[in-house]
Amino acid sequence: MAQPKIRKSKSLLLATIGASILAGVGATPALAADESSPAGAAAQASPAAAAQDRQGADQYEGGPLGDIVVTARRRDERLQDVPQAVTAMTTEQLQREQVSDQSDLQQKVPSLSIASRFGQTGGTYGMRGLSGQSTSTPTVGTYFAEIPTPTNNLGIDTSAGTPMYDLESVQVLKGPQGTLFGRSSTAGAVLITPAAPDLNDFKATGGLALGNLGYFQGTLAVSVPIIDGVLAIRAAAQYNHRNGYTTVIGTDRKLDETNNEAQRLTVLFQPASWFKNTTIYNRFHASQASGAYLAVGYNPNFPLFNLPANTTAFDAACGAAVASGWASTVSACVAQRLAIMASTKANLAAESARTARGGDELRRTLSGNATYFNERITHESVINRTELTLPELGPLQLQLKNIFGYQRTRGYAGLNVSGVPDELLTLYVGVGAGLSGNQAGNTAQIAVGPGEKFYSNETQLSGTLFGDRLAFVGGYYYQHAPSTVDLVNVGGVQKSLGGVTTVNLGYGANRPFTVGGRANQSAWYGQATLGLDGLLDGVHLTAGVRHTKDDFLLLTRAAVTNPVTGVYTPSPTLTTQALKTSGTNYNFSIDYKPTPKLMIYASTRKGYVPGGLNNSSAIGAPNFQLQYGSENIEDVEVGFKWDFNLGDMRGRLNVAGYKATYSDIQRSFTSVLNNAVASYVANVAKGELEGVEVELTVAPTRELTFGLNYSFNGTRYTSWIGADPYGAAPAGTNIDLKDNPFQNAPRHKLNANATYDIPLAGDKGTVSITGQFTYQSEAYYLTAANRYIQIYGESARQAVREDGFGIVNVRLDWRDIMGLDGVTASIFARNLFEEIYATSATPLNNSLGFSSKQFSEPRIVGASISFNY
Repeated sequence: MAQPKIRKSKSLLLATIGASILAGVGATPALAADESSPAGAAAQASPAAAAQDRQGADQYEGGPLGDIVVTARRRDERLQDVPQAVTAMTTEQLQREQVSDQSDLQQKVPSLSIASRFGQTGGTYGMRGLSGQSTSTPTVGTYFAEIPTPTNNLGIDTSAGTPMYDLESVQVLKGPQGTLFGRSSTAGAVLITPAAPDLNDFKATGGLALGNLGYFQGTLAVSVPIIDGVLAIRAAAQYNHRNGYTTVIGTDRKLDETNNEAQRLTVLFQPASWFKNTTIYNRFHASQASGAYLAVGYNPNFPLFNLPANTTAFDAACGAAVASGWASTVSACVAQRLAIMASTKANLAAESARTARGGDELRRTLSGNATYFNERITHESVINRTELTLPELGPLQLQLKNIFGYQRTRGYAGLNVSGVPDELLTLYVGVGAGLSGNQAGNTAQIAVGPGEKFYSNETQLSGTLFGDRLAFVGGYYYQHAPSTVDLVNVGGVQKSLGGVTTVNLGYGANRPFTVGGRANQSAWYGQATLGLDGLLDGVHLTAGVRHTKDDFLLLTRAAVTNPVTGVYTPSPTLTTQALKTSGTNYNFSIDYKPTPKLMIYASTRKGYVPGGLNNSSAIGAPNFQLQYGSENIEDVEVGFKWDFNLGDMRGRLNVAGYKATYSDIQRSFTSVLNNAVASYVANVAKGELEGVEVELTVAPTRELTFGLNYSFNGTRYTSWIGADPYGAAPAGTNIDLKDNPFQNAPRHKLNANATYDIPLAGDKGTVSITGQFTYQSEAYYLTAANRYIQIYGESARQAVREDGFGIVNVRLDWRDIMGLDGVTASIFARNLFEEIYATSATPLNNSLGFSSKQFSEPRIVGASISFNY
C-alpha cells in the first residue's frame, strides 16, 4: 500500500496556521505582561503593546498556565518567548499525568515516539517521523543534567526505560538541534534536569505507591545545607517493582517484569556569588525478567522448514559433527536436525494461530525454559558543572561554564525473540560492552562484561550586551568513547534456527573480538539573539552555527569456534575500520511579539548526524558496507505562541508547522549470516516530512483545566533505489523501494487531559481529579514494511504494523490532607480499559522464518501517599 501523499496537505496546514496567527493578532489579549520574565528585555513586546496589555491583570497566577522557565537556548527564558516548538513539564505535571519513566513521555508529547528494543531498559527515540537508525548518534538526543546519554553498539538509547524521579523539569525540543547542544541531532532533544540542593533550607520529599501485579514504588529525596548559603547536598533514591505480566506456558515463570533501583547524590558548592560548582553522582541498576516476545506469524515456505528427508543441506555441518564427536553418523545427525526444523515449524504455526485470537492469549508465550531470560544493566555517571560569572565590562556581561561527564554502562539482556521453545532465535546481547559471552560445548556462558565508557566535556561562554539587547552563547564540545578491549569473550552470542547449521547445535558469536578503537566527536558552536526594539519593536533575530567532526576507529578479530570444545577464540586476521566525517548545522529564526502574550516566529535549520561503522559480521548482506555516511535534514518551521483571556476563561495555544527535506537517510537492516543475526546501517534514500503540532491549555475557571496536544506527521520517501533488503529480487538487481512507510512514524497522535480541583471546606485540603486519553494512529515497525508485505502477503501486515489504539489514565489526589501541608494521598489507574498494543516488532520471515512482537503493560491500579516538606 502506498504511503498517502503529503503535498496536498501542506497548503491547508500552513493556511490554518496563518489564519490562527491573524486571529491571535486581532484578538489583542488582555493579559498583563510578566515584566520579570527571565528572558529579560530582549523577550518583551513593543513598548506600546506592553502599555496596552498592562491595563489587564492576570486572574490566577501559577498552575498549568503559569510561566514555565526553559533552557532550550542554554539560558533561562519563558517557554512562550522561545521561537521553536518546545514541550515543558514540571515535576507536578509528571506526577499528575503518571509519567514514571522516559518511555512514558511519548504519551504526553505526541511528536515523540519510543520503541522498545532488546528489553525494557533500552529503546529507539523518534520525533516528527524520524526514528533513530544510527549505531553511533541518535536522531533524538537525550540529556541528563546537560550531558548527552550514549547509545550502545546497536544504536539503542539505554536511558529509555530509566525512572524519572526528583526532577526540576523535563523539556522536549522538536526539530534539528546542534547549534546549542553538545551532540548534533536531526529530530530533537529531551532535556532532563534533576532537582538541585537548597543552600539555605532543609527540604525533604518522598512517596510510597502500591498496586496490583505487585506494583511498588518508593521514593525519597533529602536536601541538607551543610554550610548555610555555601555548601549543600541532596540525596535521592527510588525503587520500582512490578511483577511480570506474561506467563511462560507450562511454567509459573513470568516475563515482562520491572525491578530496578536508582540513587543520586548532588553536591552544590557556592562560596561566592560569582562561582558555583555542582557535582552529581547518578546510578541506575535493573535486574529483572526480560521482555516477552510472542510469535505472531511465520513463513511456511521458509527453505529450512521444507527440506526433504534426503537433503544435503546439513551434510557439511554433520560431517564436521561426526569428526568432532558431536554425532555418531551423518544420517543420524541430519535426521536430528530435520526433526528440530519440523518441531519449530509446527510450534510457529500453532503459536501464530493462538496469538491471532488476541485478548488474554497475548499475555502468554511459548518461550520454553526462560530461566536465563533476564536483563541486567547498571548505568553510572559522574557530572561536574562549574559556572563563573565574570566581571562586567561596561554593557557586557559574561558567564563561563564547563560541563564534564563520565558515564559507564554494563549489562545484558537474554531474550527468546521467536516466542517458541526451539531456540529459533535466542539472544544474549550486551548493553555497550556489558556482556562477556562465550561457549562451553554447546552451552552459552554468560556474565556481565567490563562495560562501555563515555566521556564528554563542554566549555561554554555566554553573555548579554546592552541590557539583553544581544544575548549570545558559544562553546566547544568533545566526546570520547573508547572501545572496550576483550580478547577472551565477545559482546553477544546467539542460537538461531535451533543451531542446525552449526557443528555442535550450539551458539554463534554475533560480535567479533574487540582489539581497540574509538568513537570521538568534537564541535564548535555559537548562537546569538538580537532584539531590534527602537528600530522594529518586538522583533528578534537569531542566528546559530555549529561545525562537527567525527572520528571512528574499530579494530576487531572475528570469533572462530573450536569444533570440539565450542569455545570462541580470536582469528589471527585483524580487521581495521576507520571513518572520519564532518558536517555543519545552522539555525536562523525571526520572531515578533505584537503583544507580550503573542509571539509569531519562523525558522530554518539544518541538522547533521554522522556516519559510522558496521559490524563486519554482516559482510554479504544486501546494501551492506563496512561504513555508512552521514545524514542531513533541512527544515522550515513557522508557528505562534499565544496566552489569551476570553472573558473569565484563560488559555494558552501554541502551534507549529514544519516541512523538511531529508537526504542520505540512514536505515537499519537485519540479516542472518553464518548462524548470527547481523544488524547494520546503510544510507539508502531521500525523503520529505511535514506536519503540524498543536498544544492547547484552557482554564475556564480556577478549578477546571483542559489540555489538548496533537501532532500530524506526514512522511514519504522521494527516492529509494537499492538492493532488495529481503533478498527476494534477483541478486545484483536494484528495485524501487520508495513506496514504503517511515518506520515508527504514526501520522496522528493525540493527548487530551482534564483536571478538576475541589477545594474542601475548613482547610481540609483540595481534591483533584485528572483524566487523560492518549491516541496513536497506525504505525509500522519495519524499514521496508510494504516490500515485506509484498513478498509474504497480506497475512504479514500485522507482523510489521500496529493498528491505532487509545489509552485512558485516571488519577485522584487529595492534597494537604486535613490541613497537613505538603501531604498528598492518591489513587490511580494506568491503562484503565486494558488496551493491548505492540511496543515493538521483529519481522524476520526472510532470514529466520518468523515474526514476533512485544506487548504493552496491562492495567495498573494503585494508591500512593507522598509528602513535600
